[in-house]
Amino acid sequence: MKSMGNLAILLLILFFVNGCIQQAPEGPCSIQVAEPGELEDVQLVSVVEDPRGDFIMDHPFFERTFDLAYPGVDAIPAALDIVRVNLERKETVYSFQIFTATDTVPQLLEEGVQLARFGVFVDLDLNGTSDILLTTVEPERGVVVTSDFDLIEEMSLLTYDSTSVTISASAELLGDHFDWVAFTAYSPKEGAYYQTPLEDFFFVPEVDLAYADTERRVLAFVSVSNIGNKCKVTDSGIATCPPRGNPPGRRRVPGSFCKGWLLKQKQCGNLKIELWCNCSSGGPPWTGGFFGKRIEKGLFRRGWVAKCPFKGGQNSQVEEDVDNDGIPDKVYHASTDMGHDDDGDGYLDTMVYVYDFRTNLVSITNIERDYHTGEVVNRKRFLWGAVLPFVSPEMVPGSVL
Repeated sequence: MKSMGNLAILLLILFFVNGCIQQAPEGPCSIQVAEPGELEDVQLVSVVEDPRGDFIMDHPFFERTFDLAYPGVDAIPAALDIVRVNLERKETVYSFQIFTATDTVPQLLEEGVQLARFGVFVDLDLNGTSDILLTTVEPERGVVVTSDFDLIEEMSLLTYDSTSVTISASAELLGDHFDWVAFTAYSPKEGAYYQTPLEDFFFVPEVDLAYADTERRVLAFVSVSNIGNKCKVTDSGIATCPPRGNPPGRRRVPGSFCKGWLLKQKQCGNLKIELWCNCSSGGPPWTGGFFGKRIEKGLFRRGWVAKCPFKGGQNSQVEEDVDNDGIPDKVYHASTDMGHDDDGDGYLDTMVYVYDFRTNLVSITNIERDYHTGEVVNRKRFLWGAVLPFVSPEMVPGSVL
């Protein structure tokens, strides 16, 4: 029989979770549990709630590669809809239990391991970009890998029941202070997946994300080589803006008076692709931020080609190496407002930016979806065609911040 102290802790956790849901039924919320003690030798580190039906449905590069689409919410199994994540520690192992909206997790995993994945991106040094990936590769097998898919360790604990999947990593690897983003990933078409450097690890796009601090923006990035069915993902990760650790290194953003963090840079000779976490229009002190994408190829090809223009949203980025020479040829950036409706048009908006190094032009498209069904109702091309990169991030078209 458990002690009264442990029972009280459990009641408090349930009280605050229910209270949070009742006070903010339309938005995400999180509860951080500090020093809860041991429950059956397990320390509950945090509980994160995630809204139902908040799927990411626009994956322009993946859709083009495999000639498919995510037409609406019903196209994604509810067993991939994250509703809660419990982070626990037991002795030398951290476990992330990912709870879903239905009791059909076993059927989903057993039908086809190449179509669905569960996982967690982990930022070990709190600098705003993930260092490792914990992911399922088969129904009863998981791995911990680096961002470029070097195997670190086999997952010591991977279990699933009707409503959840539990994945793990050693406490020695994760340490005591780290940031994380849980995800589910899905392909709606048999055989539509990317290969990776690991023979038995197949990559499909993230469709739901869950993380503790919902005031920050999150971006999932991948690099892809070759074209069509021969595509291979060579690295993958998550970036957060602003970084949880508020690391040193904020600097003036090129073309702007703001200061921000250069989260990620890929350089191949005189070619650069930069991912920035920029200051918002609210001015100093730090009041938020957005992702900005800047390119450079010699003296006359440089500027901003994408940004997250929404008050809150989720982002994805793909760097495409068409001719498999190790140098990116195109950059895709998609940003979804996740229900904030900044422009007041009554639709879920996704901005898609595609930059081509070969032409030095960027095309910009706005995809509008119905909030309830997720079905596409309109596609609008900005600026009536491809344009040159922009001098400043503020000039990149999109909804107001």
